Amino acid sequence: MNDDPRPARSARIERLIEAPQADVFAAWADSDLLARWLPPVGLSLDIESFEFREGSTLALVFNYGQADPWAKTGVDHTSVRMRFAEISAPDRLRLEVTFLTDQPGFEVPMRSTWTYEPIGPHTRVVVETEDIPEGMAIEDHKSGVTALLANLARVMKPVSKV
Repeated sequence: MNDDPRPARSARIERLIEAPQADVFAAWADSDLLARWLPPVGLSLDIESFEFREGSTLALVFNYGQADPWAKTGVDHTSVRMRFAEISAPDRLRLEVTFLTDQPGFEVPMRSTWTYEPIGPHTRVVVETEDIPEGMAIEDHKSGVTALLANLARVMKPVSKV
């Protein structure tokens, strides 16, 4: 029995992507491709620093285009740092995500593990997140990860040859 009254601050989301494992994993290594699938629909992404190597940190700014209550850093943007804690190509990626904000409930970095499993010519992507910030509803986090996996599936979809 769990006597802890707090809800678990974790989530697990998965999706089958119609692309080979190495290609799907490599979507993190290409900054242009990353800017196409990582931001939620309606947002743009500025990549302030990018180096795809273990231990490096991505500096990202998600722009809302207007004042938005979801913005964490300013009225119209959220700044994030994503540290590549582990890169085990093409099977696994671990991230430590820090929101740059003064808003309460975002003090602890969120940890996210991405695993990539080949399923025939496709790839099952599983995203397991721990330490979802108290300032973020778990359902909002799940919706966000589901949406970015849909974005990833869209950009990885092979171009039809006519």
